[in-house]
Amino acid sequence: MPNSKELVIALIACLKAGLIPVCTLAAHRQIEIGYLGRHASARAHIVPGLDPRFDFISFAEDMRQQIPSLQITIATKGSAASLNGRDQHTKIST
Repeated sequence: MPNSKELVIALIACLKAGLIPVCTLAAHRQIEIGYLGRHASARAHIVPGLDPRFDFISFAEDMRQQIPSLQITIATKGSAASLNGRDQHTKIST
C-alpha cells in the first residue's frame, strides 16, 4: 500500500486490535507478497481500492489463491462497487 493517511489508519487499527501487521512496499508483487504471506500465515491483505497504475484488487484475489491462510481483502480507497460480487472483501471508508 502506498504511503497515505489510509496506511496510517490501517496500521494503527491493526495495532489497536492486537494484530501483527507485515508491512511491504507498494512495488512488491507476487514473489515478495507470496513469500511473506505464506511465511507469516497472513489472514488479511490491505490494499488501495483504486490506483490507475495497478489493479490491487485483482492482485489481492490472485494472492488469495496462492496463500492458503489468506481469507480477507480490505480495500482502503475507491467505491464499494469495486468489490461487488467478490467474496470475503471489505471496504473501509476514510
